[in-house]
Amino acid sequence: PFDAKTFLSELEGPKVTSVTDTILDNARAAERQGEWGTASQLYQQVLEKQPENAEVIASLAECTRRMGDFDRAISLYDLA
Repeated sequence: PFDAKTFLSELEGPKVTSVTDTILDNARAAERQGEWGTASQLYQQVLEKQPENAEVIASLAECTRRMGDFDRAISLYDLA
């Protein structure tokens, strides 16, 4: 039988960044610039697609902590 997934994975071509990777890059950039609210919103978008991503949960927790919401930050750190 024809395995389309294998066929497609073996094709050569430009590697295109996923939407989630782009959002994550933007979140990290916002975090580097101290834009905690923007970074938090973007990390939350990533978590909607990848709810088990511990790195993103920890990043969201750090932004939340920096915004002063310590109780929520602790809850998020516990999830990570």
